This record gives sequence, structure tokens and C-alpha cells, in this order.
Amino acid sequence: MSALLQRIYDAGPELDIHEFHQNKSVSSYAVIIAVGSLLEIKLDARINIFAERNLIFSEGSSRFVKNILKLRRSAQKLLNAAESLCGPYLWGRILTRFFAISLIKFIHITNFAFVNNQFLSFVYSNYYFFYYTFKIVSLGIYDICVLPPSIAHFEIECPCVTFISPTLLGGDDCYMSPLARNISQSWAGNLVTCSNYEHLWLNKSLSIFTYRKIGCIMYLNYEEMNEFFQREDLRNLSMQIKNFENRGLLKCLIPNLTGMSPHKATKYVPYEWGCKLLHHLESILGGSAEFEKFLKYYFRSFAYRSINTIDWINCLYQYFPHKKRILDCVEWYLWLFNITSPFIVPRESILEIHCFRLALDWEPENSDIIVNNRNFQLIANEFCDVERIIFLIYHTFKTNLTKEELRSMTPIFAFNIRNVEIRLNDRRQHRFIVMHDDNFCWRIKK
Repeated sequence: MSALLQRIYDAGPELDIHEFHQNKSVSSYAVIIAVGSLLEIKLDARINIFAERNLIFSEGSSRFVKNILKLRRSAQKLLNAAESLCGPYLWGRILTRFFAISLIKFIHITNFAFVNNQFLSFVYSNYYFFYYTFKIVSLGIYDICVLPPSIAHFEIECPCVTFISPTLLGGDDCYMSPLARNISQSWAGNLVTCSNYEHLWLNKSLSIFTYRKIGCIMYLNYEEMNEFFQREDLRNLSMQIKNFENRGLLKCLIPNLTGMSPHKATKYVPYEWGCKLLHHLESILGGSAEFEKFLKYYFRSFAYRSINTIDWINCLYQYFPHKKRILDCVEWYLWLFNITSPFIVPRESILEIHCFRLALDWEPENSDIIVNNRNFQLIANEFCDVERIIFLIYHTFKTNLTKEELRSMTPIFAFNIRNVEIRLNDRRQHRFIVMHDDNFCWRIKK
């Protein structure tokens, strides 16, 4: 529910009423009610997960615990990375935590007192006294709802709750990037939203930009991942433009939707172009460190409000008054109202080259070596979800792999997990099917 549960009370022999309150402004399109027989699991003090009983216990208790611990670590890192970029998470229930800071002082008084609403205690020990200050800090609880296998994918922004694929409970961490995208929407789309669908790029492009920054923070080598995402931006943008141009449907970043259905028209807006605009502004305004500070200022300034592109541009001028001349030189009309042309996509990034080189080791002439290569297994086990997908994309062009190769891949890439998207969701890119032919070999098909 896009609100907070206040109480549950009995209204009859077979009727319970759940009362929800939402005291913060929420976009009308983000009001969602999810109904089901759900169990609540506390991953840690800040993160809760709600899922159907059969999803929780279908994998066996030991495997389920392992997958939950894996999900908890990933969700914690993603949420911490998002808060470092966008500011504190302001949705969800409030958790009050006490933090203690200790100092050592050479004093001669033993006392207990309250000073400025803080509890102070002094403890005598060898003429040294330990001074403790307890501070109350409020944190937003992050709730995750696992979708049933029949849905599996849900592209709707919802405050207070993030909806995720059931594949994560099955141990498939290749779905971490969409989880990062959902987390970024807690700020870009829920905390600050667009005033109407003509300015929807403020939600979409900012959420793409933010979630890719989260991915860079999560990856050990920030520059390598950033280079990969920059190339991915151009590749996706060029594909969108070519596809929409061929059908005469391509729109600019702020389309005129007069007399048009917003739901039909906005899907032809290349939001990667808005992401490219944000990267351009970041490069001319002082780099990522400065622009990430602006992101926090932007989300804090417009929290719980709906804005348009003019408001966003004015916010840029307010935060960077000393760079007014630079902002004046930005060709805003071309960025926002021009229908752009396809771009030349640069060659493979360092990240892709590294994954492709590892994939080359799986060619038939090397199969006897790689199957027993512990070094490769150690490297592959450290792959992030992006690297796993890059590695498997290569094998869409090299489909003839031996049984031994696929069997050795299985524990590393989790081909044996219960992932409903592998069977049902063939419309999304980068979903892989493992097929077995007793007479010939195993194959990977896209």
C-alpha cells in the first residue's frame, strides 16, 4: 500500500479492517493497493520483505536462508548508496535508533544528568571517566514486496513499498540492477515528480541517471563501470532513435501531448537523451562530486512536490550561481525540443573486453582446460550482475558449448534456480534459456 498501516481492528466474525494513513503528498498515479496472503520477514533493522508463503518455503529452509542473507546484503548496499547520492530515505515507517559516542576525560565528578534532552553518564575508572552521549536518530524503514510468479515484472512507481521480481528469492542476483532502479525511483518520481506527462523525463531520466550512479558505487572500479554505462547510454539511445524514426513516432524530450494519449505518446520519448543531458551538465559543472551534491539539494528543495522543467532549470541556477555563464551557454532548446539523430557508439568498454576475453576461454579448443580451471571459477563468482549478463551475451553468438562446459557454468551462473522469467518473460532483453539436447550438446539461447 502506498501509505502506512496504522492499526488493524475486528469489524465482525470474519472481517478485519486495516487502516492506512498517508500524511505526505503522493502522486495520483502512485496510489497502489497490493492484496494477498503475505508473510513479513525482517531482513535487518531497516529492511522488511513481504512475500507469499509458497515463495518463501519453496526452495527449502537452508537455501532460503542463504538467499535471504544474500538479498539483505545487496539491499543494504543499494539503499546506502542511494542515500549517499540523494539524501535520506523519507518514505516508510520511522525507526528510532540510539547511537552512543564515547570520549575519555580526566575529571573528578561522578554524576548522572540530562543536558539538552541528551542522557549523560559518567563512570569512574582509574581516574578516567567515560563520557557517553546518546542521540536519537530517525530512519525510514524500507519495505519490499515480492511479486507473484504470474506477474514477475512491475514498472510502476510506488512510495513506501518497492515491488521486486520473485527471482531474487530464488538466488538470481542478475535482477539487482532493476532493484537499484526501483530504489532510485523513491526519490526521482516519488519524492519529486513531474507536474504532467509532458515533463515525464524529469522522473525517467533522473531515475536512470541515479540508478546507474548507484551501480558505479556498488562496483569496485567506479571508472570502469561508469565507462560501461556511458556506452550503454549511447547504444540504447541510438537503438531507440532508429526504431522510432522508422515508424515516424519519435518524440522530443518535452513532447506536445495536446489531443494525444499520454500513455501511448510518452513511450516514444528517448529518456536516454535526458540522461545524456544530465551527464553533459555534470561534466561542465564540476564533475560527479559537485553534481551529486546538487542532486541532494534538488530532492530536498522539491520534496513532496510536482514540478516542471523550468523549475528544475531554475534550481540549477540557484545552486550554481557562480556558474551562470556556463549554464547560459547550454543549448536548452536543442536538448529539450529537438528530435535528435542516432549517435556513433564507441568501441567496447574495458569491462566488456575483460568479460569477452574470459568468454573466449570457453571456446571448444579450450574446453578441457576451462572446465577444471579454478581460477576462472573464482573470477566468475565475483562477477556483478552486469558482468554476468555481458559474459552470457557473448555466448548468444557462440551457442555450441559442450555438456561439461554448461555443467561447470551451472553453479556459477545459477542456471538451475527456479527463475520464472527464464521461461515466461521472453520480451525483455538479456534473459537466457539453457537447453539440453542429449544427442548433441547444451546450448544457450537468448
